Amino acid sequence: MASFDSGARMDSAVRYDEAANPNTTRRSYKMPAITLDLDAKDDATLGEDTRAIILATDGKPKYAAVQTLITALKTASGQYDDALTDQLTKEAAAKAATQTKKDKRGDVEGATAALANGLMSTSPAFSDADVIEAKFTLRAASAPVGEMPAVIDFLATMGDTPGENDLTWSAVKGRRYYDVEYRLNVPGSTWIRLDPSPTKSKATVSGLQSGEEYVHRVRAVGTAGPGPWSDVSIKRAP
Repeated sequence: MASFDSGARMDSAVRYDEAANPNTTRRSYKMPAITLDLDAKDDATLGEDTRAIILATDGKPKYAAVQTLITALKTASGQYDDALTDQLTKEAAAKAATQTKKDKRGDVEGATAALANGLMSTSPAFSDADVIEAKFTLRAASAPVGEMPAVIDFLATMGDTPGENDLTWSAVKGRRYYDVEYRLNVPGSTWIRLDPSPTKSKATVSGLQSGEEYVHRVRAVGTAGPGPWSDVSIKRAP
């Protein structure tokens, strides 16, 4: 009876003599090595392949010499199938339970928000003390961010349309909006405020005289008031 290596791959080959009589011609055969690749198989594939092996060998006369090993594999395979089925069942139940929990949490959040809205909108309105007594937390009043810093990276470039200059700069945290001003680059010219004031770190100044140079500047405005003006940027209008 051939002996097998306990590793995942039976790399050694087993030779045997076909003729039992030492006086007859001896012919030597090399059995092919068996590659198992068990680690590469997923759970379902391992179960399917194991059942196929059992079906092909169990009770067959030619495999009688290893029937004990086949029976052991059959027992292990049955227990594995039971464990796999149990795992899949529990995973499905856990997934359903998680979704149910999410749904119920949504119900609680919605009902809580509805009650909070009722406390704030009922006439006559509940006092802050009543709201706190109901175990709700009042939102703190917004505090001024503080003095705004000067805008940096301010740059004016020619726009795509005649009479327009495009402005860009680095955003200032905590600002409510920006003041943008521009004027002709001549002594004594008056600053003109861009309206409406931009809230993002870019703006386009239009209605300029093509070919004329303009001076531009910007400052951030926060809850506590405006910050200092940026360095000016000079650009000729297209």
